[in-house]
Amino acid sequence: MTFENARTVKKSASQEEYRKQEYPRGDPHYRVSRSDLCEIAACPHRWLADVQDDDTKSTQWGTLIDALLLGGELNIAVTPETYGDDNKPWNWNAKACQQWRELNRGRIIVKPDTLEKAQLAVNRIRNDAIIAAVINDADFQVWVEAEWRISDKITVPVMGLIDIVPKSPESLADFKTTASAEPRQYGRSIFNFGYHVQAALYLDLWNAATNENRKTFLHVIQESSEPYEIGRRMLDNNWIQLGRAQYQSALALYGKCLETNTWPSYDDMEAPSITRIQGWTITSPETWMILNSDVKLDNSEGILG
Repeated sequence: MTFENARTVKKSASQEEYRKQEYPRGDPHYRVSRSDLCEIAACPHRWLADVQDDDTKSTQWGTLIDALLLGGELNIAVTPETYGDDNKPWNWNAKACQQWRELNRGRIIVKPDTLEKAQLAVNRIRNDAIIAAVINDADFQVWVEAEWRISDKITVPVMGLIDIVPKSPESLADFKTTASAEPRQYGRSIFNFGYHVQAALYLDLWNAATNENRKTFLHVIQESSEPYEIGRRMLDNNWIQLGRAQYQSALALYGKCLETNTWPSYDDMEAPSITRIQGWTITSPETWMILNSDVKLDNSEGILG
């Protein structure tokens, strides 16, 4: 199955306009993204509830670096150090400071020292010759959309916001902030956060929209704490195949939910690895947990003893 009616919506799109939805979750016209698909795969019922997590400090930092690296500097507002005619120290409890924040609603609000650190972090990225070769003259924040056919009556819009589209027609790229750029640790981050799902989805959306055949997905990564070490990762074909299988499986599950108006929760999900008895999901220790303990297990009476 392939995407239909794929198109490039906009270059240099803002996160705000990209995330704006005209329809609620559960409506077939709602535009699903990679994060939506990962959440649907984990628990459709929870996704339907549309609970938005608060931004963490690490997420806010990543958003700031994104803006500086990808040309969104105009979306940044730097807090003054003082306010009022008598130059009082900036204080969010003060009415004047609250009014300033309201005037800058929708922008990334940062302190001067935070912006200075972020600029140093971004310079580390730009000064890397290999990364510079990818991001120089690239298009940033490219919004692509397509339709995925669920049935003869239902197609759902699927969207992606590609961080970096290099001029070379071989790859796409994304910028990631991370706690650790160490290769093995970052590999776990790829799996845990669904970055491989994003890679496969973005490649497929882009190729469908442009009739190109880009096969490579790159990650420009940077640790979120000083000294802001950087890394360069290329996802191999195993990652892409796994990501493609997962996003297509999530779309199939989403389609079933739309058609039946049934949104299963964790203990209603069907999977070969899950065993249930009278509605109770059986849970067992993972292999590494057993191997790292001094306990010898006796399974002669079966998993329930």
